[in-house]
Amino acid sequence: MILTFDCYGTLIDTSPLLEEIGMIAKEGGVSPEKAMSLFPVYEARVMYAEPYCDYDEVVLHALEYLDFDMCCSVFRKEAERAVECIKNYKAFPEVKEILSKMKADGHKLYLMSNSKKELMACHLKELGEPFEYEFLADETHCYKPNLEFFRYAEDRLSLKDKEKREHCHIAEGYFWDIIPATYFRWNTIWVNRSHQQGDERGKNYIEVHDLTGAYEALKNFV
Repeated sequence: MILTFDCYGTLIDTSPLLEEIGMIAKEGGVSPEKAMSLFPVYEARVMYAEPYCDYDEVVLHALEYLDFDMCCSVFRKEAERAVECIKNYKAFPEVKEILSKMKADGHKLYLMSNSKKELMACHLKELGEPFEYEFLADETHCYKPNLEFFRYAEDRLSLKDKEKREHCHIAEGYFWDIIPATYFRWNTIWVNRSHQQGDERGKNYIEVHDLTGAYEALKNFV
């Protein structure tokens, strides 16, 4: 079976970045809570409302917006620190073992991530480099949930020529992955680590709460 995965939030824990931004804010004498709440807003603005740029530049521009919004000069100068934090992301505890089991069972693993090669190289080492190929934003020149990202992967993997039971997309991001995958009628497993509530748009997903649950859920497609 072909298994496509989201990376950040699904396999890799991204929470250290917001924590780092909070620390930068505290060191700069501005509100950590406000900085941590605003950063994802500006990250999304750069990704989806401005011309494409690679993810490290997304982070830089989001930090610039924080300086602008919070009337300070605290964040932009710490862009390299933020990127270094991203490079040091770690996998969730169960992930490496489960990816190894999936490969041992004969599944073909592919990654679909809003990242770039230089950053992803660090995370692939952390994950044990289990993937046949990684579809990244610096190749597609767009960010999920843009449907072009999904169409690109679908075309490259010839998913239209395969039976539906031969492929499943596994992801934590409901808005970024589960909903757009539904438009392509992909099988989906929602790794709902934060116990959010889904809706009717992605109603065909199987919901689990970690990658161990996703491994078990694959039995539904045998």
